[in-house]
Formats: sequence, structure tokens, C-alpha cells
Amino acid sequence: MKILMIIAQKGFRDEEYQIPYDYFIEKEISVDVASEQKGQCIGQLGLFVDSDIALKDIVIQEYFAVVIVGGQGAGTLLGNSDVERILKEAKEQNIVISAICYSPAVLAHVGVLKGKKATVWNADGKQEEILIQGGAEFVDEDVVTDGLVVTANGPSAALKFAEEVVRVCDCEDCWIK
Repeated sequence: MKILMIIAQKGFRDEEYQIPYDYFIEKEISVDVASEQKGQCIGQLGLFVDSDIALKDIVIQEYFAVVIVGGQGAGTLLGNSDVERILKEAKEQNIVISAICYSPAVLAHVGVLKGKKATVWNADGKQEEILIQGGAEFVDEDVVTDGLVVTANGPSAALKFAEEVVRVCDCEDCWIK
């Protein structure tokens, strides 16, 4: 079992990375961390993480789930051609796609949320509109699952989000190696 976690090179949300990462490891799930470039990444609260692989080098068939971590830096993933390729391939291959905090906006931008219920960090009231423009039905809950798509609204939902990703990955519709 292998999960791909995508983080921004700078400004990912520390807890939204660390809590799910620790949960996946505790469940004995292998995790690859990817960013724009392989190497050192820094969270918005100062956490240093070394990414294992650059986004351009991702082969999506090696994973059964994609987790996009939020935070201020997640905006740099919006419009990133490698992230778009990864998400489109994951959707085509029925791989679980998940995002927390601001990063559901990345899913909306790529079209992953079209016709899906989803949530997002919405403290400024603008993120809900981004989801709706991407074809999603905004649901104001901590964690929302619709098929193979899991979204969460922020750091306080990080553990529940990780648990839901693992639960959905156990479903019969998932592509699991």
C-alpha cells in the first residue's frame, strides 16, 4: 500500500502534513512525499520535510491514493501542470483523491470536484465560491467524502481526514496494489 502526499515547497500547513503522515505510517502504509522539487520543504509554522520525489517524476500507477496538503503554499499548486497531470491520471484510474484546507481548490481547478460534494477551508468566504465554480456542491463539514474523493476543511480535521482516506482506500472500487 502506498500513498502519495503532495506538499508545497514552502508554506504547506504543518499539521495537515504531519498528522495524516503519522497516521498512515502507524497503519503501516508506505508514503511518498512529493513537491515541486525533490528535497527540503518548509511548512508555514516551520516544519522541515524532505520530499522524496519531484512532481514531474510521479508515476501515478504506483499509488492507491493522492493526498494534497493545504496551507498558504497550496496556492502554488494551483495551475501546476504536473499536479494537473497527476490528478487527471488518478481520476481516470479510480485512485482515491483527497485534499485538505485550501487544497480542495486545486481539485476544483482541475475538474476533479465536478458533480461532487466537497468542503474547503472557508474562513474568508471565498473558497466556497471556487469549489462551486469548479462544479462542486459545497458542504460545510469537517470532512466530506463523495465516491473516491475526500476533502477536509483545515488543521482541526487532519486526523479525521487521514482516517477517512484510509477507510475509502479499503473500498472495493479502489485500485490497490
